[in-house]
Amino acid sequence: MPLLEVVDIEKSFGGLMVIAGFSMSVERGEIRALIGPNGAGKTTLFNVISGLLDASTGRVILDSVDITRMEADKIARLGLSRTFQISRLFPRMNVLENVLIGRHVEYRRGFWAQALRLPGVRKEEAEHLDAAREMLSFVGLEDKAELSPDVLTHGERRLLEIARGLAHEPTLLMLDEPAAGLNDTESRGLIALLQAIKAQGATILLIEHDMKFLMSVSDKVTVINQGEKIAEGRPDEVQNDERVIEAYLGRGLLAGSDPS
Repeated sequence: MPLLEVVDIEKSFGGLMVIAGFSMSVERGEIRALIGPNGAGKTTLFNVISGLLDASTGRVILDSVDITRMEADKIARLGLSRTFQISRLFPRMNVLENVLIGRHVEYRRGFWAQALRLPGVRKEEAEHLDAAREMLSFVGLEDKAELSPDVLTHGERRLLEIARGLAHEPTLLMLDEPAAGLNDTESRGLIALLQAIKAQGATILLIEHDMKFLMSVSDKVTVINQGEKIAEGRPDEVQNDERVIEAYLGRGLLAGSDPS
């Protein structure tokens, strides 16, 4: 059974249909890429899946649970985590504290228990700190723990966002353009990191424009254009699909450049 099922999703804003009858299944343990020209509906679909937007019609099922009308924090507790195209780091917190934010759904103690420092709170806090440091080490930022995110390079900030996304050990990690702005060395490092995340049992759904990057990391690619699925298959199959070529005509997809 697929980990994620998107069934006949439609999303409109006023009279504008942004997602039109879109369906997709993502298998456990795969890296799935969602691609399409700018304005195709990719981020809107991400927002529907993660609970930031309600679908107009259709269903979203995560690990056999219907999450279509569920609030985003409850979906997170079921094992979904995501990053955003635009950085959402907290500059007044250090790198380690930014990762700890991603642990909030794992806290077992309530507000009053923490405020009153009841037995077990310090032990739980230590466990979360250990987990956050482990995530920083996993992405290669262990020596940056006490720094402000503002002093990190662009590539390091991307890694920090992924570490925060991994902090509550998701079954489904959704990444919105993780390779945007990375140089070749950073892109190769990100490919290795995503493969390591997959090896640990997580499923990855990502939006990305860079076809060279996708060819190296994705098991399967789904193509959306004007809110509709137009192609799906292995990266090499999709790259040579006439419908995909037409959708990206003149935008440089086949050359591996950003079509935006």
